[in-house]
Amino acid sequence: MNSNKEDTMTTPVKGKERIVELDVIRGFALFGVLLVNMTLFKSTDFYVSKAPGDFISPIDQGFAWLIQILASGNFYTIFSFLFGLGFYIFMNRTREKGLSVKKLFIKRLLFLLGFGLLHLLFIWSGDILHRYSITGFFLFFFMRSSSEQIMKWTKRLLAFSLVAIFLVFLVQGLDYEVIEEDLVIDAQEEMAEEAPVVYREGSYLAILEFRFIRELPFISLNLLLAIPTLLTLFLMGFYVGEKEYYKDLSKRLRDVRQVFYRSLVIALPLKALYAAVLGGFIPVPMVIRFSLLEVLDYASGIAMCFVYMTGVVLLMNKKGVMSLLYPFHYVGKMALTNYLAQSLVAIMIFYGFGLGLFGSVRLWWGVLLTVLIFAAQIFTSKLWLAYYQFGPMEWIWRNLTYGKRFPLRKG
Repeated sequence: MNSNKEDTMTTPVKGKERIVELDVIRGFALFGVLLVNMTLFKSTDFYVSKAPGDFISPIDQGFAWLIQILASGNFYTIFSFLFGLGFYIFMNRTREKGLSVKKLFIKRLLFLLGFGLLHLLFIWSGDILHRYSITGFFLFFFMRSSSEQIMKWTKRLLAFSLVAIFLVFLVQGLDYEVIEEDLVIDAQEEMAEEAPVVYREGSYLAILEFRFIRELPFISLNLLLAIPTLLTLFLMGFYVGEKEYYKDLSKRLRDVRQVFYRSLVIALPLKALYAAVLGGFIPVPMVIRFSLLEVLDYASGIAMCFVYMTGVVLLMNKKGVMSLLYPFHYVGKMALTNYLAQSLVAIMIFYGFGLGLFGSVRLWWGVLLTVLIFAAQIFTSKLWLAYYQFGPMEWIWRNLTYGKRFPLRKG
């Protein structure tokens, strides 16, 4: 095999091969992820859920409701769906080039796991990459499956995930009742009390000590539940890839519109019920309140995932709106880089070795910070992509996956 042909066969997706709509959706999802993560970067909400009514300021209450209903649980589902769709696209194009799908995807997942663990351990404890990479290995069981088989497994996993979520949080709810009776301080409450001091005033080493000793055991417990819930979404994306629904989206607007309205019909009552339980408008025994909220959050998040994705596609086909959405694709093309950059910027704002604002930033300030940071990411991503083919982390990931050095600069 000559070198020119080999270069062609091992060249990753770039340029005209990319699907602009998917990059716009990915960029839009990254904005939503930052909006939700901002509440975790700046406070102890990572440990103890805070209902909108718990905020004192009416402005903060309003933004809390908007985040809970329109953002929380709605955007990581988009990323998860796109991960599954991306696996199908990667698998299909790798096969067309005559390369080993398993070998390359295993390397791709292992290096993603490495990025995720570095992010989790040394930057921010809310990392999602390590969960994606671990769950991604289960996709190998479906590589040769038909679309009908994938749909069957998706339905089974969805049912299993909903039951598992309910039972896991039901057990936690029972624990809370026992804790209240015995007057024992819950481990999560302890972390919530310690975190502001450690993160606001502690050195980098003190923060690492807190993360390794206090946070990681709590995070590890949630990993088993994350696998079936994420895999369900991965398979949804894989199914759309298998059916090739992602191709020529501008010519499938009738189908896209149908999915939009059907998803909206499912999402609205689920979100309304979620809001009613969260706000205490429907009395629910405390022992099952957490379980019900988590189930509704997951189910409505999946429905909203399709509302948002199809909504973006429909809006992109309206001339007046497309120009407003198009800048999101710059961020979407560099999703890994921008996701990690968001964490780096946030810890420098909120942690003690930076500005030390942890626990002292109002909710609406966090929304404003989200908009400013994301606007900066649109600008820097557009500027970077004017000269380079890939984002810096995407370039490193590709080099490691294919075991060769690709040119970074354009031309």
